[in-house]
Amino acid sequence: MAPALGAVSLSGCPAELPSLVREIDDGGLVVAVREAPLADAESAWTAPEEPGVRTVLVP
Repeated sequence: MAPALGAVSLSGCPAELPSLVREIDDGGLVVAVREAPLADAESAWTAPEEPGVRTVLVP
């Protein structure tokens, strides 16, 4: 399992990338997103968010 971001120094991050990629590829790390059109950026950023869900603006 890849360490949490706060557990690795900035200089140590590149060394952790391979394990992070493996974790994503194995399905062990899931990022929940809510897509919103770029044209709706203002309303997307002010809309209430669900905990753990990230807003991603798409063209």
